[in-house]
Amino acid sequence: MRIASALKVPAVPAIIELARAIGTFAQSDGDYQTAIPALSLHRRQGPTDPLHCIFNLGLGVVAQGHKQALVGSEVIEYGPGQSMLTTIELPVVSHVTSASAQ
Repeated sequence: MRIASALKVPAVPAIIELARAIGTFAQSDGDYQTAIPALSLHRRQGPTDPLHCIFNLGLGVVAQGHKQALVGSEVIEYGPGQSMLTTIELPVVSHVTSASAQ
């Protein structure tokens, strides 16, 4: 079952600005810690392989591209301006489904 479809999310100025701001800190692929405790930035310039991981307590916001998380048999898709809030440790299979260097 698909929880949400992020394939038709319009770009809005705030999300475009967020992507630009992230790009100033995360200039290449990788995971970046910030001076703000528990705030990290993640950049991928292409789709990634599915990865088994644990989503910890937090809020993930997509600035560009699209991401997918498989939680049990539920497929959750989200894209620019959409987010995922986790309030418990959640085992997932997660990956970037759409990304580019632009």
